[in-house]
Parts: sequence; structure tokens; C-alpha cells
Amino acid sequence: MRKLRFAVVLPILQVVVTTVLLVWTNRALSVVYPNPWRFPRREAYIATCVIMVNTTLHGINAPALLLKGFARALPTQGLSIWGIGVGDVFYLAGIAVLWYLVGRTLDRRTFPKEPSNFRMTTGRAWFNLLLATWGVLLLVVSFFSLHDLTQATGVNIHTFYLNWNVWAIALAVVWSLILFIFPGLKLARWIRGKRVSTGAAVDPM
Repeated sequence: MRKLRFAVVLPILQVVVTTVLLVWTNRALSVVYPNPWRFPRREAYIATCVIMVNTTLHGINAPALLLKGFARALPTQGLSIWGIGVGDVFYLAGIAVLWYLVGRTLDRRTFPKEPSNFRMTTGRAWFNLLLATWGVLLLVVSFFSLHDLTQATGVNIHTFYLNWNVWAIALAVVWSLILFIFPGLKLARWIRGKRVSTGAAVDPM
């Protein structure tokens, strides 16, 4: 019997949950803004919780959220189905890729196949460089987002933990460090190995 792989389960689960929340949040925003008192208190409370959960999910999926920003440069803005626009499609595609990579990493730890002396190929080195660069970009965007948030809402050190956007940004910072540090360490080992092998090839002894 084949075991269920994280690389299959995680992307499907995350995409389905995020899609449901995106559609639900569009409805919830119409309830909460501009006047939640037009609706029953229970409905307004549920709508507020949905928005908070969706905001937190943005932090959990922060690396994929960058693709939504890139999609804004496309001349297809305004197109949407059930409130899901082109940017959201890019976001969902990024989520699928993100959690496939996370699931594949978990699968490799759970069902190891590679030998202990596995060496990184040039293609993998470029991919790790891409991940590290993505982490730096995400960190920069996170700091700009935090600055804009403090300017717009007046969030300060005493009330920051009450704002769900701050928690989403904090998760994005964690993701940026993960994307930069771990691929960066792999790249450093690869470069060091290249130097050692090059030195051994040059050494006549």
C-alpha cells in the first residue's frame, strides 16, 4: 500500500482552504465595511473572524503572496470569478508550488532515498540561489509593509499584538529568514566544495 505523500496532500489542502477563504473574505468584507451594524451581530462577528483568519493565512503563505504583487503589472486587472481575480490565481499557483516544495522536503526526511554523499548539481545551486533571493525580496517587502501599516493605522509597540496584519508580517519575516538561511547554507557548502575540488585538480601532488 502506497503511503500518502506530503508533496501531494499539502498543496491540495492549502489551495482548497485558501480558495474557500478568499471567496468567503470577499463576502465578509462587504459585511464589516463600511458599516457592520447593518447586519446581525453574530454575522458581523463571523465575518470579522474570517477576515482575521485570511490575513493570518497570508502570512503562512507569504512567499506565494509576492506573485500576487507581480500579477498587478499584467493588463488583466478587474477580471474575476466569485471574487477571485488574476492576482489571486497567481497567489494560488504560488501556494501550490510552495507547499509542494515543503511537502517534498518532509517526504525526503520521512522516506529518504538519496545517498548520504549526495552532491548538489548546478541546477539545484541556481534553484537555491533563487530561493535565497526570494527570501531577501520577501524581507524587504515585509519591512515596507510594516512601515506602511504603522503610518496608516498608528500601530505602536503597545498595541501591535492586537493587529492581525502585524502577525501576518511577522510570519512573512520568518519565511524570509527560512528561505534565505537554509538555501544560503547549502550554497555556501556547494561553493566550498567547488573550491576544494578545483584546488585538488590544480594541485600536482
